[in-house]
Amino acid sequence: MTYMHIPAIAAALLFSAETAIAQSGLDPAVEADLAVTDWVDHVLGDGFDAPHRNMLKSVAHQMAVAGVCPGFNVDQDKAGAALATVAEGHSEDDEDFEAVQAALLMSLGAYIGFGRAAHAMDPDGFCAHAEEERNGEEAPHLIYASN
Repeated sequence: MTYMHIPAIAAALLFSAETAIAQSGLDPAVEADLAVTDWVDHVLGDGFDAPHRNMLKSVAHQMAVAGVCPGFNVDQDKAGAALATVAEGHSEDDEDFEAVQAALLMSLGAYIGFGRAAHAMDPDGFCAHAEEERNGEEAPHLIYASN
């Protein structure tokens, strides 16, 4: 699978979420988040625990923010260290390493795609919320570069 497929996957997930909204009544962003998270859980399987999945989601969210919100940039060293933490317990020597690496990259892309879609739904609110997160005391796994 190439990286070009990731936006198509994210779009399909969001379309599926839009269809389900009429049935669930949930906010579109919440429904899409749940759909993407379910898909990521399926792709990652049992190889990653909740803290590592949450870190992946947090890192991807911040990458999406940096791509669409002014004043946000990713510190590549921090991002690399966070993604290395997500991959803990998996080694290049593992027989399934390529599949694990592909699952991580697809999941990262799906979460980034969702973040960009969430921004499209409410650009001002998305970036304002990102600013609150960045300045909050409980912001997890911050990978933003210093401005």
